[in-house]
Amino acid sequence: MKSTEFSTMASVGGAENPRVRWTDEQRAAIATRDVSIALSAGAGCGKTFVLTERYLAHLEPETGADLADLVAFTYTERAAREMRDRIRKKCAERLEAAGDGDAPYWLALLRQLDTARVSTIHSFCGSFLRSHAVETGLDPQFRVLDEPQSQTRRWEHVDDALRRRLEARDAYLMDLAGAYGLAAVRDRVLALLRHRDHEQFAAFEGTTADALLATWQALAEERMRAAIASFVASPPCVAAKVFADGFSVEHEKITPRVVALRGALAELPDAERPGDVLASIREATILKGLSAKMFASVGLDYEDYRACVVTLREAIDELKHLELDLEASRVAARHGLALLSVAREAAAEYRRAKRKDHVLDFNDLLLETRRLLTAPGSESLRRGVARQIRLLLIDESQDTDPVQKELIDALCDGRPHDGKLFIVGDYKQSIYRFLGAEPGIFRERRQTVPERGRLPLSKNFRSQPAILDFVNLLFADAFGDDYESLVAHREQVTPPPAIEFLWASETAIADPSAPEPATPAQKKAVERGETDRLRRIEADWIARRISGMIRGGTRLLPETASSPRRGADGTLRAVRPGDVAILFRALSNVAVYEEALRRYDLPYYVVGGRAFYAQQEIFDIANLLRALVSPSDEISLAGALRSPLFNLSDEALFWLAQHAGSLRAGLFAERYPAGMEEEQRRRAHRAAKILAELRAVKDRTSVAALVNRAVALTGYDAALLGEFLGERKLANLHKLVHLARGFDRAGTMSLADFVVQLNEFEADQPKEALAATESEAGDVVRLMTIHQSKGLEFPVVVVADCETRLQGDRDAARFDPAWGPLVGLPSREDDDKATTALRMFKAAARAEEEQEAIRLFYVATTRAADFLILSGGAKDPAKPQGFWTEFLATRFDRTSGEFFGEVPEGVTPPRIGVITAPPDVCKEPAPHARGPNLERIADAAEHAAESAVAAAPSLASEPIAPDASARRFYSFSSLSGVLVREPLAVDGDDVGEPAPRSRRAALVAGAEDDSPERGAALDLGTLVHAIAADLRWDGTDDVAALARKHMERQLRVDETLERHAAQLAERLLAMPVATELASACERRSEIEFLLAWPRGAFDVNGSSPIFHGFLDMLFQDAAGDWHIVDYKTNNIAADDVPATAQGYEMQLMLYAIAAEQTLGTSPKSLRLCFLVPCIEHRFDWSDPARDRAVAALSAALAASRER
Repeated sequence: MKSTEFSTMASVGGAENPRVRWTDEQRAAIATRDVSIALSAGAGCGKTFVLTERYLAHLEPETGADLADLVAFTYTERAAREMRDRIRKKCAERLEAAGDGDAPYWLALLRQLDTARVSTIHSFCGSFLRSHAVETGLDPQFRVLDEPQSQTRRWEHVDDALRRRLEARDAYLMDLAGAYGLAAVRDRVLALLRHRDHEQFAAFEGTTADALLATWQALAEERMRAAIASFVASPPCVAAKVFADGFSVEHEKITPRVVALRGALAELPDAERPGDVLASIREATILKGLSAKMFASVGLDYEDYRACVVTLREAIDELKHLELDLEASRVAARHGLALLSVAREAAAEYRRAKRKDHVLDFNDLLLETRRLLTAPGSESLRRGVARQIRLLLIDESQDTDPVQKELIDALCDGRPHDGKLFIVGDYKQSIYRFLGAEPGIFRERRQTVPERGRLPLSKNFRSQPAILDFVNLLFADAFGDDYESLVAHREQVTPPPAIEFLWASETAIADPSAPEPATPAQKKAVERGETDRLRRIEADWIARRISGMIRGGTRLLPETASSPRRGADGTLRAVRPGDVAILFRALSNVAVYEEALRRYDLPYYVVGGRAFYAQQEIFDIANLLRALVSPSDEISLAGALRSPLFNLSDEALFWLAQHAGSLRAGLFAERYPAGMEEEQRRRAHRAAKILAELRAVKDRTSVAALVNRAVALTGYDAALLGEFLGERKLANLHKLVHLARGFDRAGTMSLADFVVQLNEFEADQPKEALAATESEAGDVVRLMTIHQSKGLEFPVVVVADCETRLQGDRDAARFDPAWGPLVGLPSREDDDKATTALRMFKAAARAEEEQEAIRLFYVATTRAADFLILSGGAKDPAKPQGFWTEFLATRFDRTSGEFFGEVPEGVTPPRIGVITAPPDVCKEPAPHARGPNLERIADAAEHAAESAVAAAPSLASEPIAPDASARRFYSFSSLSGVLVREPLAVDGDDVGEPAPRSRRAALVAGAEDDSPERGAALDLGTLVHAIAADLRWDGTDDVAALARKHMERQLRVDETLERHAAQLAERLLAMPVATELASACERRSEIEFLLAWPRGAFDVNGSSPIFHGFLDMLFQDAAGDWHIVDYKTNNIAADDVPATAQGYEMQLMLYAIAAEQTLGTSPKSLRLCFLVPCIEHRFDWSDPARDRAVAALSAALAASRER
């Protein structure tokens, strides 16, 4: 992995080194003076080299410039360090080559380089504000909040604003909470708060809903007129108009349609209600009632007409979001203004708190500097600052935002084109629109610079010609006339094909026996399942291809491919892991690709990601800290106590809570209940002592020190090392401590603030990667986002998941300076139907999103130096489904790799390999790459135990038979519905506790039948129940992803089981009960219960029998009635359902009695959902049924205790 550099080029004493040659483009960029330069630098064209040389050219002894006269802005701190290091290296070279006269100058310059003003624009502004603290009214020692700290403060201020309004019974907030729900209101306020620093954010204060609606109508009409003008001039409309105007035949059915079409097309350009005219045009294009025979009878070609009107209709459908739904928009306007009012209140409080604590956030650095330099009366200061800058270099200028542009203009005293400015950028690589970057700013700046300053940099020093030919052919038309083709500096040495398309597919994705989805939401869920399945196949094929390249011995890369300059000496070598990078649009599904790489024993490193705060070890520490901050938080206390921090069993927690009325009171009681195991008592006593010690010091120690102390007292780090992926978990723990230290450095935030931050990050995962256990610099395959790869290069690049569709803007609320606050309707169904201002705004932004997606694809493909693979999971390799593959298909044949556009002069279309079958590998995948084979280990241990017993001497006395009457825990077999004694967990110190659901099911079944078939059925049932517990029931469930998640938690790889479980879960979503669950007022999944028997006969001394079980689903409908639902995965036919259901009657009735004890009311219905035949069976629940159930359960219990 390297940044591109043309290191053989150097200049000494301001002239070119005679041993090397600058290119003409580089010479012009470095030597041109007396005009500002806007350098369009293509990917891999050595822009950093040119920036460095230009910087040094202004420091030559004869220039008389001082180091402080030069300012350079880079996009990241890392890039600033890299540029400073390059300048230092070049100065050292000049010192070595200098004569006696110049040597002291270069030596002095080297010693001053640490003061060079090479930084990000934010760092520059921070230094500037400290040096002008008096003018700004800031404390010169102000601290800068990092983004997590800033977020935490904003969350707290939003919560405070909502709390104040709720306490005051604010009518607007009550209306919002009733419409959206309080959590959704909070999310929308936070979304609006992201735009808090926009100048127009306060401009809508006092605006009425009607006034805002009028603004939207005017903007909508303006957009409609522009869209209609574009539509009228579009090829589909022009073609239809030509056909309609030239139509002159008579036919009783065809002629009226064409005449109507002609009239509507003529009316459209000047129509007062263009939406109605478009509807008339669309209606005239309907083909119903027409046939090829009719057209043939009047000498017309039906297929030509059909193609014409279908294309026209599709173009009209693209305009469907251009007519505002007034009634729906009035509701949205009222809600938007109310939300904006809360956001403004939170923003004002946030600003006041920052001033009070003498802190700034990153936005403040830019805004305060701009205010200081551009406010009325600042002319003298601005001119003084501008005079101190002889040269202002801006790297990555294509990612400039409007505020940064204003700052740059101010630093040039409003004259950015007079020779002081040197900007480098590439419109094609602008990929930070989501951060506010506007690529048009660079284009505009380049157009306004004098022509002599508009320079290109197109000689590429990174990639071989085949890669560049492919890139030029693919993107030239997309970027228009401004596209500057990349020209290869290197020779082609990798044998063709150096580009491959990898389209992973499987002939049968869907289950033919599965029911058809009943609703659009269910159809989407099925499609997501298929997409996930294809992604896993693609990941496997990628891993196979990489494994084959590495282990197959094929020599593909130049021998010098690991050095910055790859010569063309013809010597090739095989690929190594460190040569390969897999690039993604986002790391949302990176775990799938990680799993595949592990299966093929390929070392890898994930750069970045979002999974850190979703790890169990982070949850454990968060639970501990929450319990320390809030003594009343019983749930967090329970989570901490049952974690490896303290290792209390669930039964022990039950005893503690029952003993003293609450878990906390029970834990800190002088005596523990008699029912607790002695070992659990010792653990509880130790936990109480540690928690008391931590609580005593929490307010007078740093967060990092508190976490370290907790780890030392509990031995939590050692416990993590003993778990699966223990090294990774321990590294995550250390990373959390490191993040806590950064939080502590802010100096103004408490443990409670840190807990708030953890709570929010758990709910909404930020960009925080898992801790590394491999070195990024090692010989490993790298997985990263395309954004993270910017500025880097790799010998082999795999652009993965190309079949993914564009997701679009998912924000629930937006703020725009022209449109104001934009929110959707509270009801998802209503929002999907209505054209609100938010929907219209997002539709208008779609074109910009597509352009950025193309630029992102360009960046991805240009990271490859020697070999490029584009991959995707395709249902049909010949039919693209994703945005990138559709774009690719406009230039290249997906199945052959052939280019079918017009080939520019001097360009040879590269040969492209197409992979549509699993690539060959030299090493087959490991069957259980996720960890040790636990089943095999357990079998071996059991065999060893049996061997030891067989070899032991005979006992002098007979073994003591178990006392059946002493058995306490009873449950129903998950397969048969038969009441059995529930076995106890026997792992570690958990003797005496009911086994968890998955383990209990296996033990119970083992008592009855240990056949492989029964074990497989239990595995399937366990996985299906885990998936069902995670369903949201709102049509957005990604069932395949849930199946994969829960399979991973079982530390297994069984794709057949996973796929089968996902299919059964999809069937559950297609059953009628799913509709009821979607509209339920309350849902409770996987409710564990303990029911003493007889009812109400709980014995604190531990002698009464207890029923133990899990309710799959308990939900309350709109009428307030409760319903019990139990899922069954039995492989039975529809005709067998009634008989099979009777075997579960007693089990469902026990669940009903347990629910009554908890709810205080009787459930309305008891239901069994048999997923294989997709049939629901209901049981009657009434007073006679309850009496019958009590008698039957008592009899079954007595019989079991006698056995």
